[in-house]
Order: sequence, then C-alpha cells, then structure tokens
Amino acid sequence: MFTDDPFTPETVDERVTDFIENRRDDNQMQPSNRNQNLIQNLQQLYSNQQINALMLEEAKKSVFQRLDQKTYQSNIATAMNTSQAIPQLKHSRKKVWRLNLLIAIIIVVFSLSAIVFIFSQFSIFPGQESNVSPNGQGTSSLAISIQPQPFIYGTDLYINTGNDIRSYSIKTGTSTHIYKIPNTGDPMVTNGILYTSGTNSTFAMRISDGKLLWQSPFGSENRAPPTVVNNILYGYTYKSTKTVYALKASDGRAIWQYHVTNQDAFLSPPIILQGNLYFTSYTPGSQSSGAHIYALNASSGSLLWQNSLDHMNASILQADGSTLYTVVDGYVEALQTSNGDVHWRYKLPSTAPSEISNISLKSVAKGIVFVSAEDGSIYALKSISGILLWQYQTRPGTLFGSFNAEGDAIYVSMLTTDNLRSSLIIAIQINTGHRLWQVQLARQEIAFPIIQQGIIYAVYASEGQIELFTLRAVDGHVLWHRTLYSLL
Repeated sequence: MFTDDPFTPETVDERVTDFIENRRDDNQMQPSNRNQNLIQNLQQLYSNQQINALMLEEAKKSVFQRLDQKTYQSNIATAMNTSQAIPQLKHSRKKVWRLNLLIAIIIVVFSLSAIVFIFSQFSIFPGQESNVSPNGQGTSSLAISIQPQPFIYGTDLYINTGNDIRSYSIKTGTSTHIYKIPNTGDPMVTNGILYTSGTNSTFAMRISDGKLLWQSPFGSENRAPPTVVNNILYGYTYKSTKTVYALKASDGRAIWQYHVTNQDAFLSPPIILQGNLYFTSYTPGSQSSGAHIYALNASSGSLLWQNSLDHMNASILQADGSTLYTVVDGYVEALQTSNGDVHWRYKLPSTAPSEISNISLKSVAKGIVFVSAEDGSIYALKSISGILLWQYQTRPGTLFGSFNAEGDAIYVSMLTTDNLRSSLIIAIQINTGHRLWQVQLARQEIAFPIIQQGIIYAVYASEGQIELFTLRAVDGHVLWHRTLYSLL
C-alpha cells in the first residue's frame, strides 16, 4: 500500500545520526534495540512501493558512509580523551564491522527478492492482451497484463479466463460453474442467460446448467460485454464488412444489419438510449473522412441521422439518459441526441497533439463526466454545462482501468508506468476531487474492478495465480482474497 509519508533516505540518515550520538556513552547504549530499529527501517525502505531504484541507492550509500566514516571519526575523538583509546577504537570498529555486515546481508536479500518479484511480473499471462486495454486505451507498448472485468449477477461473479468463463460466489470466492466458451470477450448475464461474443461468433448459455442455447455467426471486435436491451442483443463486427447488427436475444437470429459506408473506419461499441442506437466512427490519418456519429432506430436499424464531428479522432460514446458524450481531438463534447449537434465543448488544458489519442472518456455518473489524459490527470466536468469541477493529478503516463461510482466516491483503477509499475485502486470524493484512500494489490497489471453494495471486487494475477480481492469501499480495507485458478 502506498503511504502519504514514505520512508526516505533522510529518515535513514536521521536514524543513523541518532545511533551515532548514543554510541558515545556506553552507559546510554542499547545496541540490540538500536540495531533492530535500523534493520526494521531498512526493511520498510525496501518493501515500500514508492521507493525507486535511485532512492534505494542513495539510502544505501547514506547508511554505509555514515557508519563507516562518522561513527569511526566520532569514536576516535572520544577515545583521544581517555586512557583506553586504542582498545575502545578496536572495539568500536569491530561493532561497526559487524553492523555493516548485517546491513549488507539485509540489502542483498531484499534486492534479490525485489528483482525476482519484478521479473516474474513482467511476463505476459496466457490469454491476456499486452498492448490494448478493454476500453481501447493504449499501453504505450508496455509488456503488461490486462485482467478481465468481472460481472456480477445474483450472488455470483463471472470472469473470462481466456479459455472459458467461470462463476464464483461473491461471498466466499468458491467456484460455482465453468462455461466452456473459449476465446470470447467479457460476459454479461440477464434473465438467467449468459451472453458473450468472440471475433467470429456470439454465444448464449443458460447459467443454471451451462447448456448452449444458440450460437450466431455475428461476432464482436470488442472484449466488452454485449449490450442486451429489450430482448435484443447489439454489437458490431469487421468480419466481412464494417457492420452494426441486432440479434434476437432468445434465439440469436439477425433482426437487422447496418453496413458502414467507409470500410476504413473504426467503430465504437454501440449504446442504446431512448429507443435509438448511437455509435461513432473515425478513420485514422484521414483528412477527408474524419470522425462521425450515427443514430439508428434500435428496432429496425434504419438511419435516423449522421453527423460529422469535424475532428480526426473520436473516443467511445457515453450517455446519462438525455445527452451523449465523447472526446474528439482533445475536446470533451456533449452532443444532442436529436441531431448530434454540440451542446457544450471543453478543451482539455495543455494537450499536445501526440497525447490526443490517449485521452479517454471513462464514465458519466452522478451528473459528472470523468476523463483521463496521458499526463496522468483525471478531469471531472459537470455534465450539464461542461464546467471543470476538479482535476486530480497522478503520475505522468499512468494508464487507467475502470471508473466506478457509488455513494459519494468514484473508484479508479490504474497502472503507474514508473520503474515499479504499480497497480492501484484509489477512491476520490466525487464532488471535491479529494483522495479518500489508495491501495496497491499488484504490479504490472491493468485491472477493471467493479463495486456493488459497498464492496469492491478486483481480479489480479500473482505468481501464476489469478486471485480475487474484496475491499471495503469506505476505506479500501481488504476483507478477504482467494485464489481462483492457475495460469500455469
């Protein structure tokens, strides 16, 4: 876990100074206690996740220099005024030598442990993607692991392992069922039916016994769970042509298909709002096509309107019931559902052209639009006006996972891209931007936890094992964790 006041080389220096001063009087010395304090502080220094390699090296040099030089010099000065200078000096140097040896052993052990741990975290786990997160946010070619987003239905939590989909009790973490559907995206469950889409097919299974109800040749280009509204499943595919489609959720038969004219365009996952389907498209590097937004009748697939966004790039769409939101070329825009016209627009500050593609619209909740940027900033805008409510700054280059709002907080998962590449969950007060708590559960991973009734459920990998952590949302306290399955 990160702390607000990490143990630093300066505090090591202060501890050593205190140790030196008290060595001048043998009657005041308590060697075992002071040595133990120094050892504990060194252990804290090496286990604290905020300390980078440079800081560790500085601390090590500080400890050795002060113990080798200043302690030695201090005892020389003291011994010069006594009749037993030489014996005291030899005795002092012997103590310092023993202490140095002990510290050196500790440093070597902790250094080797850190190297082994970090090395084990750099590998890519089978079935996990390495460069693109489920929400489309790039990872700047980092070798990282992307964990699936769990889905809760009833008293079970569903997880895509890459080889199948498994369900676990949300109370104990014990396995309840395994659904043999390989190479698909994350699942969603409604009315007792599990739906999931792979690149070439969409599947429906009954959760009570795992029976396959139907399989459709319409797949999906996205790991996100399918959208099912009013017994209709919506998706999009690039299999033959760029197509948005609707299937009957009961049997998988196609209801309608809409073929996008520009076959070079990339599509966003569709969203359903007030009986209509909306999605965006953009053509990378195109000066003529740019980005567009489409509105289709959700029942028939007929085009209601199409509007140019007058920009080169567009992110996924979000909605709050009456307004559409997206990010285009560094602007956060609120769009009218009737025709796609801009209701308000907010320019993110200091956005370089190279950073535009890494700006992501993360969530719309509680009347606030949440946006993440490559410089590590989280922006909170009022959804009704686009006015900046607050900005929360993390480390530059941070990669963001899921944003989940519940109560008066927004819960954010992220991966720092510093040397340690720590995977964090933070809780931010939703109206003020004040951080409530922060916890680290893993490294080298982007996780997508979910929250329900005050409990956060997060899936992480550790030493070849997939583990489920449950955290208390009010303070981030880990309630329990359980190993779900092995990747080996």
